[in-house]
Amino acid sequence: MSNATLGKLERWQAAMIPYLEAKGKPQPPMGLPRHRMGVHLIGNREADLQYIEQLRPAAVKIVDPDPAVIRRVLAALDPNGVCVLRDHPLSEQKQDMYSNPVATGLRHALDWREKLTSGRFKEFGKDRRIVVCGINEPDVHNQAEEQRVFDYTKAFLETLTANNIRALALNLSVGWPRNSGENKPPIWDTFMPLEPIIKAGNHFLCVHEYWHPEPKNGWGWYANRIAACPMQVPIIIGECGYTRQLIRMDIPQPWGWRGNLSAPNYADQLWYYHDKVDQNVFAIMPFTTGFAGVEWESKDTQPAHADILGRVRSYSWPAVWPVKKTQPEPEPEPTESDPMLIIVPKYSGRISGFYGSLYTNAAGAKYAHEGLDISMPEGTPVYAATDGVVAWADPQQSEQSPYGIYCRTYHPQLGICGFYGHLSRCDVKTGNSVKQGQLLGLSGNTGNSTGPHLHFEIRLMTPTGAYRTGVSTHGNARVDPLAWLAGWFAAGNKVEER
Repeated sequence: MSNATLGKLERWQAAMIPYLEAKGKPQPPMGLPRHRMGVHLIGNREADLQYIEQLRPAAVKIVDPDPAVIRRVLAALDPNGVCVLRDHPLSEQKQDMYSNPVATGLRHALDWREKLTSGRFKEFGKDRRIVVCGINEPDVHNQAEEQRVFDYTKAFLETLTANNIRALALNLSVGWPRNSGENKPPIWDTFMPLEPIIKAGNHFLCVHEYWHPEPKNGWGWYANRIAACPMQVPIIIGECGYTRQLIRMDIPQPWGWRGNLSAPNYADQLWYYHDKVDQNVFAIMPFTTGFAGVEWESKDTQPAHADILGRVRSYSWPAVWPVKKTQPEPEPEPTESDPMLIIVPKYSGRISGFYGSLYTNAAGAKYAHEGLDISMPEGTPVYAATDGVVAWADPQQSEQSPYGIYCRTYHPQLGICGFYGHLSRCDVKTGNSVKQGQLLGLSGNTGNSTGPHLHFEIRLMTPTGAYRTGVSTHGNARVDPLAWLAGWFAAGNKVEER
């Protein structure tokens, strides 16, 4: 090898060392924008692009972006703002994520790398204001679902970090993560290991928040629920705004603010939320500017744009940002259980099927019902009768049981098991100890069910935890819950419907 060639190799090696040492290390954070108001953009209406140019937003999310629109947005952003790109088909590949989360996360990251290096968006590939999205609104109703989302997100973020691309992490919907009951904080433990990964790549955590009828109603439950997240990371609220769907999913149109609020009133709500939402929020994106279908027209922000612009004000950023947060205080230990009390699902006036009623199965054969069917809206909390242990739970429907998601709690001091079927969510596992009044899960419509209700049974048990024999014509010592409760009450004890 000639000295000239050797010299070239040595110079190349010297130039590569700093690059390789920097690769994968945290990127220097950008500055902070003047305010936190952002835009969720669908389409390319000229009036919307002019609105962005006047607003100078902190962030704009563009759904299925066109390069010409990206150029306009980048030119109009606050100097420290970000432009978020969402590939709609990619972001809806939830079944792929559920089947193979790690491989799907890697594939999605490499897909964005290709788009930003040699594909459709290569002209923007070196712009650190560009941020990309992965899966949108994944299910996180229980720990198993959370784990799949965590595995996907870890692979997605780490691959993007290695390629110097920034992203929104999680993109969680309003019901996140693992709802623990209204006015109780969400449970973030599964996702906490993402905190250093988000910091390393200068990524953002992303959630969606909505409210009805105004932000302060349900503050901390829907609007500003992100305040319960202990991560010290930048946050983008990827969707937010007024929606009547928080009342009931089947509520008729209009769902959004148009037809329900005046434009000045809605602009006031958006700026109130902008001012008050958690300090680690970098930007909020009212849903939506432009709309893909007429069902979303009532949420189109365009008629309120003049009022939003008329209320623009600066945001006072903390001296040190993001703000360090601590884990939420644990819920207080339950009070001492009352041995004379049993808590049962609220059944008065709600029983749609009695013990012993004749039902017809899928094969057309009649059989006697073995519990109570209690009509209740899906998502109604279900509580433990008293202290005990979870004898069995199937939160993932792995058994494919006719009862769907269910659990059975054993209460040795009473000599019974309580059985709760057709749940939408089960928050306990086999072997868990439970306290009187503890949340077991939420009612639902899973398994062989023709409508939202709870199937409730009482089964008689021996002191050793076996089913008693000779006490019922039904299997597993099932007895009439109403008759058992009547006997319990007649003996001087208490029954609370909850």
